[in-house]
Amino acid sequence: MVLIISEESDITTTEVIKWLLYYKYPKEKIIRINDNSLINIEKIIIGNIKNDLIISVDTNNTKLKLNLNNIKSVWYRRGKLNLIQTKSGNAQLDKSLSSELFSLERYINNIIDNSEIRIGRYRENFLNKLDCLKAAKEVGLKIPETLITCKKKFLNKGLLTTKAIKDVVRLPINNNQTLALGTILLDKNFIQKSPTSFFPTLFQSYIEKDYELRIFFVFQKCFPMAIFSQSNEQTKIDFRNYDRNLPNRTVPYVLPNVIKSQILRLITKLGLTSGSIDMIVTPKKEYVFLEVNPIGQFAQVSKPCNYYLEREIARLLISYKEN
Repeated sequence: MVLIISEESDITTTEVIKWLLYYKYPKEKIIRINDNSLINIEKIIIGNIKNDLIISVDTNNTKLKLNLNNIKSVWYRRGKLNLIQTKSGNAQLDKSLSSELFSLERYINNIIDNSEIRIGRYRENFLNKLDCLKAAKEVGLKIPETLITCKKKFLNKGLLTTKAIKDVVRLPINNNQTLALGTILLDKNFIQKSPTSFFPTLFQSYIEKDYELRIFFVFQKCFPMAIFSQSNEQTKIDFRNYDRNLPNRTVPYVLPNVIKSQILRLITKLGLTSGSIDMIVTPKKEYVFLEVNPIGQFAQVSKPCNYYLEREIARLLISYKEN
């Protein structure tokens, strides 16, 4: 039985399920739980002889009962388990009940994580960018010089980039639009005009790019893509500032063996089974690690490079049958 934890609107999940069906995997043994699915705990048995963890899942008014001990493989795509909590009307009691439910959710996630085949997991949502930079340096990868400070006096006078430590900052600007702030270039004039103190902020030295790399990995297998973002002013600093009218050229890429070895060591060090790594290749052909995203989209790597990553995920999920 294959369990997929995702979001209802996620197209990539649907594509993977289509591949599972193509490989004749029984439809009734594919369980998709979305973040809007309502989950009740029917029964948990932790015994000397028998263990059971049975939940009921309500998705779009379709109900099913599921014994998580029967799950052979799990793909955590995104979202979370939405355990139903009945409100008592007493704020203090509801807080205590919420804590109880959180403990149950952690136990369920631990059971899921111990499945025979596991791709991704919920806790990887909280992977820290600073931990990743430190780990990348420890395995031998080059990283940008990085500073976190709340004082202008510690900033040098050269070009700097800044970005959120956790996620891209999204700010609502009206009822229908959101401003997304990714990587931003700061020049000397901007720094001079800045206040002497501010919220603790991440700064990195600006590194000139020849091109960028997006490397999807799953189970120690890498699928690299080169992104030629430098010929377009809109994408020059951050290729995620997509130009829909003039998209960047993207092609499959072959990593040098030493870089690939360092990446695989980093994946092992961080305990990841899948994700995407962003790197820069400088005009001097130096490889610089930027960050790793264990959850993000990979269709933008799969389709332009003909990697068929959705098929790769599906084949991995049913590989327990062959094992």
